[in-house]
Amino acid sequence: MKSIVKHLMGLLALSLLITAAGCTIYSKPRIDNYNYKNFEFEFKFKIPNGWVCHSNIPDELAKSVAAEYADNFVFMLTNPQTEGIILLTAEKSDFDIISIGYNKDILKEKLEAKIAEWKARLDKRYGFQDYTSQLYPVEISEGYGPTLVYSETATSEAGDNYARGYLLNKCRKDQTCTVQVTLISKTPQYEKNYEVFSNVVNSLTKVYN
Repeated sequence: MKSIVKHLMGLLALSLLITAAGCTIYSKPRIDNYNYKNFEFEFKFKIPNGWVCHSNIPDELAKSVAAEYADNFVFMLTNPQTEGIILLTAEKSDFDIISIGYNKDILKEKLEAKIAEWKARLDKRYGFQDYTSQLYPVEISEGYGPTLVYSETATSEAGDNYARGYLLNKCRKDQTCTVQVTLISKTPQYEKNYEVFSNVVNSLTKVYN
């Protein structure tokens, strides 16, 4: 009995120490009623029918374009029939919307700089062609949920079609986080996979820890 009490007191002390240090304990991501929920980055989306869920990048994809997203990886969907891959990554943004006072011009400049850096890296490594991109009007107010601000499409030298949606989301109390949804698909099934990718992007909504 004493050992159990001692163990519980130790856990309580650890919990108080974490709280005092300003750390937040987030609920683990989970799937409820075909919805993937991520509580650290505060988003959820509807899992499409026929797609396989992965909490890690499979070994067979470790050297593909998918490996580019390993650092901020949170979830992946694959479809054996259409050979489609949809990756979700998330991170705390290096700019904060609140701190710049929702200034759309500053936000646009920062986004354009980040986009140029991202495109150059992928272009150098995979030889992307037919690159197209679109910045959307920034309609963000305090307490916003996942908001699509940028999208792009391209084709790699290997013949893979690529699409990405870049969303901003208020998370972790008063921080700005990004959620990126990326599609990788062979050309014959691209339109079918792109439709699913669009549905995933459009289904992204807010969820709280």
